[in-house]
Amino acid sequence: MKPSSSLIWKIRLPNRNVPVVLVRMIVGNIYSSNVPGRPCSNRPKTPVPHQIMRNPLKKLLFHHEHVCPWWVCFTFDNFLRKLLHNSEEILRPYVVEGNTVLDIGPGMGYFSIPLARTVGETGKVIAADIQPEMLRVLQKRAKKAGVEKRIITHLCKADSLGLDIQFDFILAFWMVHEVPNPLALFEEIKSLLKPSGKFLFAEPVLHVNQAMYEKTIKTAELAGLVMKEKPKISLSRSALFTTI
Repeated sequence: MKPSSSLIWKIRLPNRNVPVVLVRMIVGNIYSSNVPGRPCSNRPKTPVPHQIMRNPLKKLLFHHEHVCPWWVCFTFDNFLRKLLHNSEEILRPYVVEGNTVLDIGPGMGYFSIPLARTVGETGKVIAADIQPEMLRVLQKRAKKAGVEKRIITHLCKADSLGLDIQFDFILAFWMVHEVPNPLALFEEIKSLLKPSGKFLFAEPVLHVNQAMYEKTIKTAELAGLVMKEKPKISLSRSALFTTI
Protein backbone atom coordinates (compact mmCIF):
# COMPACT_ATOMS: atom_id res chain seq x y z
CA MET A 1 0.00 0.00 0.00
CA LYS A 2 1.42 3.37 -0.99
CA PRO A 3 1.70 6.06 1.66
CA SER A 4 -0.71 8.94 1.49
CA SER A 5 0.61 11.81 -0.60
CA SER A 6 -0.15 14.14 2.31
CA LEU A 7 2.55 12.36 4.33
CA ILE A 8 5.40 12.39 1.82
CA TRP A 9 5.77 16.07 0.91
CA LYS A 10 8.68 17.71 2.65
CA ILE A 11 9.34 20.55 5.06
CA ARG A 12 12.47 22.51 4.27
CA LEU A 13 14.80 22.93 7.24
CA PRO A 14 18.31 24.44 7.33
CA ASN A 15 20.56 22.40 4.99
CA ARG A 16 18.13 19.49 4.66
CA ASN A 17 14.68 18.30 3.64
CA VAL A 18 12.90 16.20 6.25
CA PRO A 19 9.91 14.08 5.17
CA VAL A 20 6.76 15.20 6.92
CA VAL A 21 6.05 11.61 7.91
CA LEU A 22 9.12 11.88 10.18
CA VAL A 23 8.01 15.24 11.50
CA ARG A 24 4.56 13.78 12.18
CA MET A 25 6.16 10.91 14.08
CA ILE A 26 8.21 13.34 16.15
CA VAL A 27 5.89 16.27 16.77
CA GLY A 28 2.44 15.45 15.46
CA ASN A 29 0.17 15.91 18.44
CA ILE A 30 1.88 13.27 20.58
CA TYR A 31 4.12 14.53 23.30
CA SER A 32 6.02 13.03 26.18
CA SER A 33 4.28 12.74 29.55
CA ASN A 34 4.85 15.85 31.56
CA VAL A 35 3.23 17.85 34.35
CA PRO A 36 0.62 15.80 36.16
CA GLY A 37 -3.12 15.91 35.66
CA ARG A 38 -3.13 17.96 32.51
CA PRO A 39 -6.13 17.35 30.24
CA CYS A 40 -5.46 18.19 26.63
CA SER A 41 -7.76 21.20 26.72
CA ASN A 42 -6.23 22.84 23.65
CA ARG A 43 -6.61 19.85 21.40
CA PRO A 44 -9.45 19.33 18.89
CA LYS A 45 -12.52 17.37 19.85
CA THR A 46 -12.12 13.61 19.79
CA PRO A 47 -13.24 12.07 16.48
CA VAL A 48 -16.40 10.00 16.62
CA PRO A 49 -15.89 6.19 16.58
CA HIS A 50 -16.61 5.66 12.89
CA GLN A 51 -14.01 8.31 11.97
CA ILE A 52 -11.37 6.60 14.11
CA MET A 53 -12.16 3.18 12.65
CA ARG A 54 -11.73 4.53 9.13
CA ASN A 55 -8.19 5.60 10.02
CA PRO A 56 -6.46 3.38 12.63
CA LEU A 57 -3.22 5.35 12.17
CA LYS A 58 -5.01 8.49 13.29
CA LYS A 59 -6.16 6.70 16.42
CA LEU A 60 -2.53 5.92 17.25
CA LEU A 61 -1.05 9.31 16.43
CA PHE A 62 -3.67 11.65 17.83
CA HIS A 63 -4.55 11.43 21.54
CA HIS A 64 -7.09 13.99 22.69
CA GLU A 65 -8.29 13.20 26.18
CA HIS A 66 -5.37 11.89 28.20
CA VAL A 67 -1.67 11.99 28.83
CA CYS A 68 0.33 10.48 26.01
CA PRO A 69 1.00 6.79 26.87
CA TRP A 70 4.65 6.14 27.67
CA TRP A 71 5.04 3.62 24.84
CA VAL A 72 4.01 6.16 22.19
CA CYS A 73 7.19 8.09 22.94
CA PHE A 74 9.17 5.47 21.03
CA THR A 75 7.69 6.96 17.84
CA PHE A 76 9.37 10.32 18.29
CA ASP A 77 11.95 10.00 21.07
CA ASN A 78 14.47 8.20 18.89
CA PHE A 79 17.51 8.74 16.66
CA LEU A 80 15.40 10.31 13.91
CA ARG A 81 14.73 13.27 16.17
CA LYS A 82 18.36 14.31 15.82
CA LEU A 83 17.44 15.49 12.33
CA LEU A 84 15.42 18.24 14.04
CA HIS A 85 16.87 18.75 17.51
CA ASN A 86 20.55 18.72 18.34
CA SER A 87 20.24 18.48 22.10
CA GLU A 88 23.82 19.52 22.85
CA GLU A 89 23.55 22.58 20.61
CA ILE A 90 20.22 23.62 22.14
CA LEU A 91 21.39 23.26 25.75
CA ARG A 92 25.04 24.34 25.52
CA PRO A 93 24.41 28.07 26.16
CA TYR A 94 22.58 27.44 29.45
CA VAL A 95 24.22 24.52 31.27
CA VAL A 96 27.76 24.00 32.58
CA GLU A 97 29.55 21.38 34.62
CA GLY A 98 28.37 21.20 38.23
CA ASN A 99 24.89 22.56 37.54
CA THR A 100 21.70 21.22 39.10
CA VAL A 101 19.09 20.85 36.36
CA LEU A 102 15.38 20.02 36.19
CA ASP A 103 13.91 18.41 33.08
CA ILE A 104 10.10 18.61 33.30
CA GLY A 105 8.34 15.96 31.23
CA PRO A 106 11.58 14.33 30.07
CA GLY A 107 9.98 11.60 28.01
CA MET A 108 12.52 8.84 27.64
CA GLY A 109 15.48 11.08 28.31
CA TYR A 110 16.13 12.80 24.99
CA PHE A 111 17.37 15.91 26.81
CA SER A 112 17.99 14.42 30.28
CA ILE A 113 20.86 12.22 29.13
CA PRO A 114 22.78 14.96 27.27
CA LEU A 115 22.16 17.23 30.27
CA ALA A 116 23.70 14.58 32.54
CA ARG A 117 26.79 14.46 30.34
CA THR A 118 27.10 18.24 30.47
CA VAL A 119 26.74 18.67 34.24
CA GLY A 120 29.38 16.01 34.82
CA GLU A 121 30.10 14.07 37.99
CA THR A 122 29.66 17.15 40.19
CA GLY A 123 26.22 18.02 38.84
CA LYS A 124 22.85 16.32 38.75
CA VAL A 125 19.69 16.18 36.67
CA ILE A 126 16.20 15.71 38.10
CA ALA A 127 13.87 14.14 35.53
CA ALA A 128 10.30 14.81 36.68
CA ASP A 129 7.33 13.02 35.16
CA ILE A 130 3.88 11.69 36.11
CA GLN A 131 4.23 8.24 34.54
CA PRO A 132 6.41 5.71 36.37
CA GLU A 133 6.76 3.66 33.18
CA MET A 134 8.33 6.65 31.44
CA LEU A 135 10.81 7.09 34.27
CA ARG A 136 11.72 3.41 34.24
CA VAL A 137 12.56 3.55 30.53
CA LEU A 138 14.55 6.74 31.13
CA GLN A 139 16.55 5.01 33.86
CA LYS A 140 17.36 2.12 31.53
CA ARG A 141 18.52 4.50 28.82
CA ALA A 142 20.59 6.49 31.31
CA LYS A 143 22.30 3.31 32.48
CA LYS A 144 23.05 2.31 28.90
CA ALA A 145 24.56 5.78 28.36
CA GLY A 146 26.62 5.50 31.53
CA VAL A 147 25.06 8.51 33.28
CA GLU A 148 22.56 6.82 35.60
CA LYS A 149 24.34 8.15 38.70
CA ARG A 150 23.83 11.73 37.55
CA ILE A 151 20.07 11.45 36.90
CA ILE A 152 17.47 11.30 39.64
CA THR A 153 13.97 10.36 38.46
CA HIS A 154 11.10 12.01 40.28
CA LEU A 155 7.43 11.02 40.12
CA CYS A 156 5.40 14.24 40.21
CA LYS A 157 2.47 14.89 42.49
CA ALA A 158 -1.04 15.20 41.10
CA ASP A 159 -1.12 19.00 41.26
CA SER A 160 2.52 20.10 41.41
CA LEU A 161 6.07 19.12 40.69
CA GLY A 162 6.53 18.36 44.38
CA LEU A 163 10.16 19.43 44.57
CA ASP A 164 12.12 21.45 47.11
CA ILE A 165 15.47 21.94 45.37
CA GLN A 166 17.05 25.04 43.84
CA PHE A 167 18.04 24.70 40.20
CA ASP A 168 20.52 26.41 37.91
CA PHE A 169 18.48 25.51 34.85
CA ILE A 170 14.95 24.22 34.20
CA LEU A 171 13.73 22.82 30.89
CA ALA A 172 10.11 22.38 29.78
CA PHE A 173 10.13 21.10 26.22
CA TRP A 174 6.84 20.75 24.32
CA MET A 175 4.63 20.39 27.36
CA VAL A 176 3.45 23.74 28.75
CA HIS A 177 0.49 23.92 26.34
CA GLU A 178 -1.03 20.83 27.98
CA VAL A 179 -0.86 22.11 31.54
CA PRO A 180 -4.32 23.02 32.93
CA ASN A 181 -2.88 25.84 35.06
CA PRO A 182 0.25 27.31 33.43
CA LEU A 183 0.37 30.17 35.92
CA ALA A 184 0.69 27.75 38.85
CA LEU A 185 3.41 25.86 36.98
CA PHE A 186 5.39 29.03 36.25
CA GLU A 187 5.05 30.22 39.83
CA GLU A 188 6.43 26.90 41.03
CA ILE A 189 9.26 27.05 38.50
CA LYS A 190 10.18 30.55 39.66
CA SER A 191 10.31 29.34 43.27
CA LEU A 192 12.68 26.53 42.25
CA LEU A 193 15.16 28.69 40.34
CA LYS A 194 18.33 30.00 41.91
CA PRO A 195 18.76 33.80 41.68
CA SER A 196 21.03 33.26 38.68
CA GLY A 197 18.94 30.38 37.30
CA LYS A 198 17.46 30.11 33.80
CA PHE A 199 14.23 28.57 32.52
CA LEU A 200 13.74 27.52 28.90
CA PHE A 201 10.43 26.44 27.46
CA ALA A 202 9.73 25.39 23.91
CA GLU A 203 6.36 24.70 22.33
CA PRO A 204 5.63 22.74 19.12
CA VAL A 205 5.01 25.13 16.25
CA LEU A 206 2.61 22.67 14.59
CA HIS A 207 0.38 22.71 17.65
CA VAL A 208 0.85 26.08 19.34
CA ASN A 209 0.13 29.13 17.23
CA GLN A 210 1.70 32.55 17.68
CA ALA A 211 -1.16 33.90 19.76
CA MET A 212 -1.03 30.95 22.17
CA TYR A 213 2.73 31.34 22.41
CA GLU A 214 2.54 35.03 23.25
CA LYS A 215 -0.16 34.34 25.83
CA THR A 216 2.11 31.75 27.46
CA ILE A 217 4.93 34.29 27.66
CA LYS A 218 2.63 36.81 29.33
CA THR A 219 1.51 34.15 31.82
CA ALA A 220 5.15 33.39 32.68
CA GLU A 221 5.81 37.09 33.19
CA LEU A 222 2.73 37.34 35.39
CA ALA A 223 4.31 34.62 37.56
CA GLY A 224 7.36 36.85 38.04
CA LEU A 225 9.64 35.40 35.38
CA VAL A 226 11.61 37.77 33.16
CA MET A 227 11.96 36.93 29.47
CA LYS A 228 15.47 37.43 28.12
CA GLU A 229 15.34 36.06 24.60
CA LYS A 230 13.51 33.87 22.11
CA PRO A 231 15.99 31.19 21.02
CA LYS A 232 15.55 29.64 17.61
CA ILE A 233 14.74 25.92 17.87
CA SER A 234 13.51 23.85 14.93
CA LEU A 235 9.73 23.47 14.71
CA SER A 236 9.36 25.26 18.05
CA ARG A 237 8.37 28.55 19.62
CA SER A 238 10.67 29.07 22.56
CA ALA A 239 11.54 31.59 25.27
CA LEU A 240 14.29 31.90 27.87
CA PHE A 241 13.50 33.35 31.29
CA THR A 242 15.34 34.35 34.45
CA THR A 243 14.09 35.53 37.83
CA ILE A 244 15.61 39.02 37.53
